[in-house]
Amino acid sequence: MHWQTPTLGPASGVRHICPETGELLWTEPIPGSPKMPAVSRETDNPRHAEGQIGNLMKGNLIMSIEIYTDGSCLGNPGPGGWGFVAYEDGKAVHEARGEEPATTNNRMEMIAIIKALEWLGPNRQALVKSDSQYAVNVFNRTYKAKLNLELVQIGRDLLDGSGAQLVWIRGHAGHPGNELADALARSGLPE
Repeated sequence: MHWQTPTLGPASGVRHICPETGELLWTEPIPGSPKMPAVSRETDNPRHAEGQIGNLMKGNLIMSIEIYTDGSCLGNPGPGGWGFVAYEDGKAVHEARGEEPATTNNRMEMIAIIKALEWLGPNRQALVKSDSQYAVNVFNRTYKAKLNLELVQIGRDLLDGSGAQLVWIRGHAGHPGNELADALARSGLPE
């Protein structure tokens, strides 16, 4: 599948369209344009799972790395785990996981993203996907954080220093990468 060059859309935005389905994937504002209405950046269509998406475009740059992250916690607070899996050109190239004995779900979601960004390193293009609206919106500065401020600062700094774009996807909606990240996050937890 080949991706179309993003096109200008209504309300002075760049529209990213799937050429196979014609479906709008997301819309970005053009710098200096009038404020656009909020647009969901959710990519929860199972046809857009890794291996089927291929290379995604961010502006004029091709992003061939997709990273799925997830966190889990039993009891909230309680024992928790995090995991991520990275795909390059549709093939799994790296996965990692960890756990903490006493934590919260939000902490694990944020740590999963942080660990993925640390693995990615600076200035590499990637699309990082999380099923945590809270973590995505806090790191993207849409929500103001009140807790876990040290993690928020680390995550924002890593995101700012990377070429990554962080987006929300619906959890347990048929994304193989999300399901694997969920399994990694849960793998060290007691049953």
